[in-house]
Amino acid sequence: MEDALKQRIFQEHENVQNTWRLSEYIKEETDVTEPVGGSLADYGACYESLDCMISDLVVVLNEEELLC
Repeated sequence: MEDALKQRIFQEHENVQNTWRLSEYIKEETDVTEPVGGSLADYGACYESLDCMISDLVVVLNEEELLC
């Protein structure tokens, strides 16, 4: 999700809470690049990016669970 989409969610809906971009949640600087309309390589790069970010998310969620 790009920041513009996140802002639109906040504008269009009341009482929005716990809405995060994946990169925000795992404290990464990069966002997932939208591959729609791109080449097969663009889709592959998107997959690789998501794969790494989801692996990082698993670590973050497990750490949070240990703190509870």
